[in-house]
Amino acid sequence: ANAYWLTPYALFMGLKKMYGNSPWYEWPEQNRNYDPEAVTDPEALEEADFQRFCQYRFHTLWQQLHKAAKDAGVNIIGDIPMYVSDDSADVWAHHGLFTVDDQGRKTHCAGCPPDAFCLDGQHWGNPLYRWDTMKEDGYDWWMHRFARVFELYDYVRLDHFRGFEAYWSIPEGEKPCAGQWIKGPGTDLFRAAYERFGPLPVLAEDLGTMTPAVRGLLDACGFPGTDVVQFFDGDPMTDYRPEDGKIVYTGTHDNQTLAGWCKERYPDMDPEEAAGRLLEKALTCGANVIILPLQDVLGLDDSARMNTPGTTGTNWQWQASAEQIPEALQKMRMLGDKINKR
Repeated sequence: ANAYWLTPYALFMGLKKMYGNSPWYEWPEQNRNYDPEAVTDPEALEEADFQRFCQYRFHTLWQQLHKAAKDAGVNIIGDIPMYVSDDSADVWAHHGLFTVDDQGRKTHCAGCPPDAFCLDGQHWGNPLYRWDTMKEDGYDWWMHRFARVFELYDYVRLDHFRGFEAYWSIPEGEKPCAGQWIKGPGTDLFRAAYERFGPLPVLAEDLGTMTPAVRGLLDACGFPGTDVVQFFDGDPMTDYRPEDGKIVYTGTHDNQTLAGWCKERYPDMDPEEAAGRLLEKALTCGANVIILPLQDVLGLDDSARMNTPGTTGTNWQWQASAEQIPEALQKMRMLGDKINKR
């Protein structure tokens, strides 16, 4: 089952090394199209074998970690990014499923119009899916993708869920405001997945531009959606209540840390104290599932922010230190004790 993705990935990485890490659409023509038999260079083949070994080692170690978590009663939530990079094994091996031309150059890109995350809109740079083409083989590429993540994780968060109802398509080279909404696969994709896998262990990230059609798709699929304390319309310090059936986050990886947000929202309060009060609000809001970023449990400011949408360079660099883990556990115990005494 892993050969579907492992073979093209390993060969892609082998050729990447051989061609000095240049993007695949700049490679010589004989390797620009996916053909395992056309990869004959010893250097590329040796690197491909090494990549297979690395993936095998990771898979083995991950299985051990996953089993240990299950034995401890811990479920792991994984993530499916909505899109893939144009310079990826996926696009290299499946040109026809993405909005790239015969030379592998993007014709249309993913992004989103102005929203709460970015007032100017966002240009993500990823190619879009050719959903009509994908439908012809029953969304086989997506079925393999689902199969892999369902094997790796207990639950899967679907990023940018609204993009399955309609997605923002930006012509290559244009600004986000030049884009337009185009209809996505809707329930058709998830019906195919349900027929293949049965009930889907999926959580939907349904933030951003929401419409009745997106809410209808979420209801039709039966997936729990997302509610973020920082996006609450009122004052979360006094009257926070999430929508029914939502998973509550104090913030996602795209938000400020809770303390950083509180510093701006409640300038007359100590940010860490305000963040602590909102943690209590989240944990007592009545939701079945509440997810707290580690930065929020620790009361860290925006220097620990994970990601700022629409920017590059400093994202995804924060890491918890070994000393911070016991501190976070102690804070969670204290929060739990405080709430249980009410």
